[in-house]
Amino acid sequence: MINIYPLTNIYEKPLNSSKISSQMIYGEKFNIIKKRNNWLKIKTSYDNYTGYIKNKKFLVKSNPKFKIYSLKSEIFKEINGKFRKTNKFLYFASRISKIDENKEFLKFEKNKWVKKKDLKKIDI
Repeated sequence: MINIYPLTNIYEKPLNSSKISSQMIYGEKFNIIKKRNNWLKIKTSYDNYTGYIKNKKFLVKSNPKFKIYSLKSEIFKEINGKFRKTNKFLYFASRISKIDENKEFLKFEKNKWVKKKDLKKIDI
């Protein structure tokens, strides 16, 4: 599975009141160990961290070609041909796939764009 949220909290236990023990960034891969009510017990692929996340929508498959190379990259929306800030960010090392691009921006989801200057191509 692939995380599609800028940051997803990983909890020690499947409770909202539980201590947050780590976080996953956008594009990070993980495996589901088991489902429990509205929670998933997961293991991250990058550092093999185990914990609980809320059961939301995630991608099954992705082949990212770019990663965020600045500390954080602001997410923009295109409205009537102009790019507007959303006050949301992708963080360093987040991995994204290109849907579209123009001279200055790269589209990674439906009407979600980041500045190309914040990206590096992933060497495969």
